[in-house]
Amino acid sequence: MTMKETTSKAQAELAAMRARLDELRVQGKLGRMELHDNLVEFKGKLDPSYTRAKSAITDLAASGIKESLRIAKSLEAGWKELRSTHQALLDEAAQKAAEEHTAKRHTKE
Repeated sequence: MTMKETTSKAQAELAAMRARLDELRVQGKLGRMELHDNLVEFKGKLDPSYTRAKSAITDLAASGIKESLRIAKSLEAGWKELRSTHQALLDEAAQKAAEEHTAKRHTKE
């Protein structure tokens, strides 16, 4: 084989390799575009679900906080009523004891 034939053969192989490389680049770009499109479509389907789930969790948390505050206020009101009743009973017992003491003093005199 002559040098010219060898060079021609090498150039032909090189041209075939370039064509194959270009083809692979195009396939790679097409694959990336398809992947991007699929991700956009998937994200379009996922975003509303994520938003709904996030909203539901936020609503539940807010509801739980409101319920906890309502219970705390109710317990505080109950505690105030209990203290008030206890104090009234103590005052009544002290008044009764004072009256009994006064009555005993008057009886002894």
